Amino acid sequence: LLVAEATLWFEGRINLPTIVEFSLGRIGKIITIILFLFLFYCLFVAYLDAGGNLFSEMLSYTLNTPVQHYVGVFSCMMFVATIAYT
Repeated sequence: LLVAEATLWFEGRINLPTIVEFSLGRIGKIITIILFLFLFYCLFVAYLDAGGNLFSEMLSYTLNTPVQHYVGVFSCMMFVATIAYT
């Protein structure tokens, strides 16, 4: 709710790094951007790991043979890349 209230103080379109730059300066904005990138990287790794597990189980069930976890992760990554590319 604090971010929503801070957003309403500004006119037009604004994002969190801009709000942080207004209140904490340029260093605060850089730190916020780095933390956002780290958060998105962690989310990407978590989704790939869980998706890889799901894909390896589906492939194991479909092919009736055990499939390694890394094959599931790679197939999940290719699936997500294909959707993102198109």
